[in-house]
Amino acid sequence: MWHGEQDVMQTDEPTTAAIYDELMPMFSDGGHFEPKALAVLARSFLEMKTLPAEPDMKSLYTEEFLPKQ
Repeated sequence: MWHGEQDVMQTDEPTTAAIYDELMPMFSDGGHFEPKALAVLARSFLEMKTLPAEPDMKSLYTEEFLPKQ
């Protein structure tokens, strides 16, 4: 765990560890984005009226520097 997250989150170590354990499984080990998750995110921009249309998510990130799957 990064040293300092307790200061940022203003939580004690057991709470910080529990949050970490809860959230980390949703991230990929290789850094790649799940296409289904990106589609949900794109729709949310439209539904929340943040953008007038769904964005082309491929234009918002790159996986160029990640290991090939």
